[in-house]
Amino acid sequence: MKTKGLIIAILILASSQLTIAQNVNINGFARNYTGMLYNTGEFNMLQNTLNVNFEKMGDRVSFKANPLIYIYDIDSIDFRMREIYLDLYFDNFDIRIGKQ
Repeated sequence: MKTKGLIIAILILASSQLTIAQNVNINGFARNYTGMLYNTGEFNMLQNTLNVNFEKMGDRVSFKANPLIYIYDIDSIDFRMREIYLDLYFDNFDIRIGKQ
């Protein structure tokens, strides 16, 4: 578990240094599910989802991060890192560091 956290921290630090001066493509979606009881008018279900992709591709480096946040009711937040990686391209080989 500590290794995964260390890899994610290294990727975030390295990618932030590589992409500060460059434009990062950001896209994703926000979704809301709301359910209400017909008889009482109370909320039966409340779920919000935020899925965002951060991507940057260059000649020698590419980076992708895909965090996902679920919010159930008011007090339950679930954060997941669906995908995060850093690709480094060299003349004779390529390196991918990440979590999928």
